[in-house]
Amino acid sequence: MAKCSLCEKAVYFNDTQVRPKDGLLYHKSCFKCTDCASQLSLTSYAFHGDKLLCKTHYVAAFQTTNSYGGDERFKKQKDENVLIAAPAPTA
Repeated sequence: MAKCSLCEKAVYFNDTQVRPKDGLLYHKSCFKCTDCASQLSLTSYAFHGDKLLCKTHYVAAFQTTNSYGGDERFKKQKDENVLIAAPAPTA
């Protein structure tokens, strides 16, 4: 029996269900924003890491963390880790 990714209860065939990504399954009532608990649809959701967010809170999280919430390779580099090349001398 498949389980809801949020509440981990069984999702039966005749339950209203949502499958936003491969391997994830939610009851329709569990498919809500983690921050504001607003009901989401397949056109109004976003993942920030493992958090399920509405588009408003996703944009807010992106602005504060400056990352998509995915792997470390996508996070913003700190200035001390970035090498800046000096301009080439002109002759």
